[in-house]
Amino acid sequence: MDKFMCDTDEMSMLKNVYEKLQDDESRKIYVARSIFSLSDDRKYMLNVIKSMTLSKYMLENIAMHKNQKIVLFGAGTWGNMITTIFDNIKWDYVVDNNKVGQTLNGYFITDLNSVENIEDCYVVLAVLFEYREIEKQLIDKGITRENILVLGKRAEECQYFDLPELKFGNKEVFIDAGGFNGASAIQFSEITKGKYDKIYVFEPSIKAVVECRQNLKDLHDCYIIEKGTWNNTGTLYFSEDGEGSHIVTEEESTEKIETISIDEMLKGGGASFIKMDIEGAEFNSLLGARETICQYKPKLAISVYHKRDDVWKIPMLLLSYNPDYKFYLRIYSFTGNDTVLYAI
Repeated sequence: MDKFMCDTDEMSMLKNVYEKLQDDESRKIYVARSIFSLSDDRKYMLNVIKSMTLSKYMLENIAMHKNQKIVLFGAGTWGNMITTIFDNIKWDYVVDNNKVGQTLNGYFITDLNSVENIEDCYVVLAVLFEYREIEKQLIDKGITRENILVLGKRAEECQYFDLPELKFGNKEVFIDAGGFNGASAIQFSEITKGKYDKIYVFEPSIKAVVECRQNLKDLHDCYIIEKGTWNNTGTLYFSEDGEGSHIVTEEESTEKIETISIDEMLKGGGASFIKMDIEGAEFNSLLGARETICQYKPKLAISVYHKRDDVWKIPMLLLSYNPDYKFYLRIYSFTGNDTVLYAI
């Protein structure tokens, strides 16, 4: 059979998404992420994780220190995936502050005090969030910064900005939906060498806003909006579940946030680059950015891993706004999470 019969409009749109992916890496991620979404079997993600930029960075740095003893610090999710996927790496020690005495894929987990001549070892710090505290702990033990590979920091630096095709001019208007502590806004300012027009940071968490204001106080024309993005102005209710937060009814909620649409906030002012990482609210927030995207066709970096169908629905929606978008997919986590769709 030369072709399938009676394609639906939705299937044609899905096929169009695939054809808009610009390189082999993007197509492999799209297929792997799609099968994972349908099967819940993470094995389909292993090959694309193994070939992602962060993995290559880790392997290159380990190779440069092959004459030293190699220590993996972190026996959590990242440590588990690294020892599973890269079984050709022979770790001299696996260290964790909270899991001493346990095992990880055949490795006995120890503490720093049990590592002989620790100051001469090369330490791969496989932690995403608390890496700053642990890096200080390692330095206090006499390990130099040159002998510490901080994978979490590298992931932060790459995510949303490392695609070579992503070019910036001198009059950019950056929308950071999910600003957290302001790290993405700082990176944007550094990449553009401060030659941008405006930065809008959306962050509804009161705690995060305090940190964000402190971190961004030296950036010019940077505005912090203490609301979440959505398809309208209103209130959303959330509940924490261990993996993050999700939208619930008011009766089930532990937290509520105020929301606004990007179109309403900009009021026709336009944007040139939109980044979104907002715990599953991306699709609805893009509905609220329809006028902005249709009129100004901004560059986009959108997380497409929080919901099972994000990897399909979000690019389909974007093509309905701008059929000329070209897509790229990249992964920035050893779990396969932090999957970002770039639209240019």
